[in-house]
Amino acid sequence: MAEESAKRSTALNNELTLDRWEAAWTNNEARWHQDNGNETMWKHFPKLVADNFPDRQPIVLKVFVPLCGKAKDMLLLHKMGFTVVGVEFASQPIKEFFEENLVDIKTDPAIASDQKYTVSSDGKLIIGQGDLFGFTPENLPFAKYDIIWDRGSFEAMNDADRPKYAKLLSSLLTEEGFYFINTPDYDLSEYGGPPLAAQKEVIENYFSDMNVELLDRTSMLNDYFKSHGLTRMDALYHVMKWKAK
Repeated sequence: MAEESAKRSTALNNELTLDRWEAAWTNNEARWHQDNGNETMWKHFPKLVADNFPDRQPIVLKVFVPLCGKAKDMLLLHKMGFTVVGVEFASQPIKEFFEENLVDIKTDPAIASDQKYTVSSDGKLIIGQGDLFGFTPENLPFAKYDIIWDRGSFEAMNDADRPKYAKLLSSLLTEEGFYFINTPDYDLSEYGGPPLAAQKEVIENYFSDMNVELLDRTSMLNDYFKSHGLTRMDALYHVMKWKAK
């Protein structure tokens, strides 16, 4: 059984390519998209902001959303006053995000970069299109971010890519900022992914310079995952902050 699970996990990992994610959007198979935003994230987010930035208003805070798709959370954050920067490989969800949410865009965004960006008319909602690893502090609109909202990004990384992913995302977080991450948890003997499981100890392994705190656990088991043999699947919500030096 363990050998079969390992083989299945390896096969699925090998399929996690950029073309695969783009095809999911093109074929209307982006099952991870949540039309109304992530409810559990919003359950905790206001308190996290108040606790970590008691003297700062949203208007001066920047949020980074890796592999953002067309997440409604970005629109809600923007409406609250945050400056929001997302990165997505597929062009379709970016186009749909601005069209479906009726967000006006600049026809000629003034961002000095070799990357492709779509920018709201007020300049505070920006989505870059391309391979996440092509975006760095040097060519992103801002080098550092106060908040990172990682919903479905780390869990989409093959094991081989997780070290450089953690290094990149860590390089974007300010010293006083927080990293809010949502990952799945399930029995690896039942299923190999995707999405790829990531419990607290897995996250701690890659983000070893941060303290990791579990804030919430909710069930995300549905008919799709049941059909793949899962009897339990939970969504874990952790917040990470830099360890004291």
